[in-house]
Amino acid sequence: MWRDRFLAQHSALLYYVVLLGLWLVSPALAYNFSELIEAHAVDTYAQFAEQNKAALRLLPAPRIAKAYYESEDLYLFDEFQTARPRSSRRPEIRTLYDTFLAIRDDEGEHVATMKECQMEDSMMADVNRVNVGTAAVVFFVGANLWLQRLAGSAGLDALEMDGMDAGEILGEDGLIAMFFRLIPFLLIL
Repeated sequence: MWRDRFLAQHSALLYYVVLLGLWLVSPALAYNFSELIEAHAVDTYAQFAEQNKAALRLLPAPRIAKAYYESEDLYLFDEFQTARPRSSRRPEIRTLYDTFLAIRDDEGEHVATMKECQMEDSMMADVNRVNVGTAAVVFFVGANLWLQRLAGSAGLDALEMDGMDAGEILGEDGLIAMFFRLIPFLLIL
């Protein structure tokens, strides 16, 4: 039903805004909140799978679940398994029950990641590094908006610099590329 989809999508947006606000106050607080949400998801999936074990074992696994868990790292599955050695967890997905257990285990991996981000020796524990990274992103987004307004007020469709318009320089790809170029610098701080 469209109302359910609307509620789900806007709840996710609200969650993002709340998490962003928490991050700005304290990155550790944001990670802790995310850890609590992920831990609840682990419990919910485990409970659902256990209560519906017989029915779920009779149903085949969705194709997308088989592709995600059994393919050649199509979705960078191994890259996000932080609590285990790389390629150590490739569950066999035959039934819908297997799918729910794999999702539960993924949520457990997220809990481990959130715990790691809160540890003192974690890269994310250094608030100054995080603040510099956040400030860099805010700067580039602000510069992009300012340049777009400047171009608009000058009556230009695009503001060009050396044959490239500002959107190409500071747009999604440009901003992301610039941010990733800053990461080695941030690690030195």
